[in-house]
Amino acid sequence: MEQGLLQNTETLSDDYFVEKYGVDNQAEYGVVCLLRDMFSPVAYMDVDMLRRNLNMGCKGKTSDYDRSISMELADDLLRKFGLIFTGLIVNVEFRDAVMEAVSVEIALESRNEEFVREIRQRMGEDTYGSIDHDHSYVIDLSSYNDEVFKEIAGALVRAFDVILPYEEEIDIFEAGLSEDDRIAIGYIASNFMYLIRAFAHNQLFTKYVLCVCETVASDLPELDWG
Repeated sequence: MEQGLLQNTETLSDDYFVEKYGVDNQAEYGVVCLLRDMFSPVAYMDVDMLRRNLNMGCKGKTSDYDRSISMELADDLLRKFGLIFTGLIVNVEFRDAVMEAVSVEIALESRNEEFVREIRQRMGEDTYGSIDHDHSYVIDLSSYNDEVFKEIAGALVRAFDVILPYEEEIDIFEAGLSEDDRIAIGYIASNFMYLIRAFAHNQLFTKYVLCVCETVASDLPELDWG
């Protein structure tokens, strides 16, 4: 697998990939830029995984249900993404939990619908397979919406404002990340569609993440930055 820091804004896909999988070039470019800006200092991205997830984000490649997330939850996660990012950097237990949630979503793809429905119920979801279209976002990377990408980028900038007072301290944590740490964070970021699916349909995981965000927010001023 091709791994490395995502240091440029070039598209990952040649014309064959775009034609075969239907990923819009501008949409792909937008996703790559967002991931680069957030994760290039801390993660070794897996290009094969990233390409797979770009494909998964396209209409017709996966179901609308698997590409959907409630508007309220998505907006809340965007507001708190600076805290989620900090948790991935400084808390190994949290990072491992997020990796596990992503891995579960990957594993579920090879299981039959009855099994997945049962697991979703155990995860706290009682509306498996259905979408509230009036209150959900359905991702579609087969087309590009400039307004949506600008809104997401703006929301992420505001989310990172929360941790700006601790930028120097977080930079120290980033510098101390091992290669395994960077691979783990890259695994999470490269599998962004599986992560979104976990947030959308694994209620136990989502509640855990939001709880960690509250803890990180309250603990930031008192963290032992070494």
